[in-house]
Amino acid sequence: MELTTWNLPVLALRGLTVFPHTNLTFDVERRISIKALEVAMESGQEIFLVTQRELNTDRPGEKDLYTMGTISRVTQILRLGKTSLRVMVEGGRRARLRRLWQTEPYLQGHVEVVEESAAVSHGPKTEALLRQTWGLFQDYAHLAGNVAEEVTAAVLDCQKPGYLADFIAQNTALRYDDKQAILEELSPLVRLRKLNGFLARERDVLGYERQMEGKVRDELAQQQKEQILRTQIRVLQNELGEDEDNEIEEYRQKLAELKLEDETREHLEKEINKLAKQPYVSAEASVIRNYLDVCLELPWGTYTKERLNVDAARKVLDRDHFGLEKVKERILETIAVRQRLLTENGAISQIAMSAMDDWGGCIAEQDTPALVIIEGLTMYLTETDVQRIFSVIAGRFRSATVLAETMNPMVVKRFREKSIEGSHAKFTWGVKNGAALAALLPDFRLREEHSLTEGMAEFVPVYKLLGKIPAIRNISNKIIVLERK
Repeated sequence: MELTTWNLPVLALRGLTVFPHTNLTFDVERRISIKALEVAMESGQEIFLVTQRELNTDRPGEKDLYTMGTISRVTQILRLGKTSLRVMVEGGRRARLRRLWQTEPYLQGHVEVVEESAAVSHGPKTEALLRQTWGLFQDYAHLAGNVAEEVTAAVLDCQKPGYLADFIAQNTALRYDDKQAILEELSPLVRLRKLNGFLARERDVLGYERQMEGKVRDELAQQQKEQILRTQIRVLQNELGEDEDNEIEEYRQKLAELKLEDETREHLEKEINKLAKQPYVSAEASVIRNYLDVCLELPWGTYTKERLNVDAARKVLDRDHFGLEKVKERILETIAVRQRLLTENGAISQIAMSAMDDWGGCIAEQDTPALVIIEGLTMYLTETDVQRIFSVIAGRFRSATVLAETMNPMVVKRFREKSIEGSHAKFTWGVKNGAALAALLPDFRLREEHSLTEGMAEFVPVYKLLGKIPAIRNISNKIIVLERK
């Protein structure tokens, strides 16, 4: 009776898997691997080939190797240099590593031969599985483009499910852990079904790669076409005595001199680039020029002290702006509210700036602890906007406490507030809790947070009950208290 447990040299493979009854050629450079091959050749022994779990492990131990491998015969060794060999092996039988008892000067272990499942009867189910495999492999080979014709022919001629799975896995660019999963499966039909799953995934991936390559080629072709057309336009403009380059350069120079937010600057740069691609006399070019002329002449970054006087504002609006009655009415309403409710005095001052602007310089108080309240604002901003506001606060105040109202991300996505529908405003940003907000703000630490249900319970008794429900408490708006570090 043939022994099923052998003592064999072991060769650890990086990123490779050898299957039974298949041939594979690979290079070997590690000292312990070269020594294992030499011992196998000198003694006329077979060698156990097994894949390592991690590619970057240079000195593998037993825990670094898969247990299932292949007992193989070395058929040819070619020395490439002083420290490398090229070896050709022929896979024999599946085997399991029972123990790796030697690691120096080469790997050697006890190996147990694994018997595969009995032969499969060739019925309708087997035939259907084989046909599925052939179809998937043909699709893969077509998309990959590097599968040899003889490999394709051998696949289409094979009727044995187990061997077919091994042969395809050996000759395709599957991940080494996928190949290992096929090697470890002893049932031929299950092995083939696993292979089909991997082939379907690779087919889909290759298909997406083809689509992306096609899109890239189309974009490059379009860019080349546009470049040729722009060159032709320049030649015609020169013939007509029109100098577009100077015009574009003037716009870019004006833009560079303005103090603008990044988003605004990027938008105007896109408009200038769009103008550069347009024929000089086109209707669209004229529209873009007018738009740029207006935008670049605006007093960006220039502020004047506000005058909250409805009568004075009405005179200026009627004198300088004909029509626009609804717009002027809204402006006057805003001024009237601020004049009545927020009259400037020693305790109250108005700053006519965006919350994301650097408004810290407009505050006269020095070295005074500050309380900043951000209410009903953060959910309409972006994460970058919120970080910018806190950056302004941190840059202006050494000691500051901030109370910020925030909205849960789930509410931002799913909830629509009827009170803002007429303004076309929408919720855009939310944060789960105070810890998540503090993680975004390196200059601040979390002090405490409160659910809005806590405050509402003072006015509506039912909120006392609702506040005890974790789901409602967690998704309701929060007042997050942060302190300057």
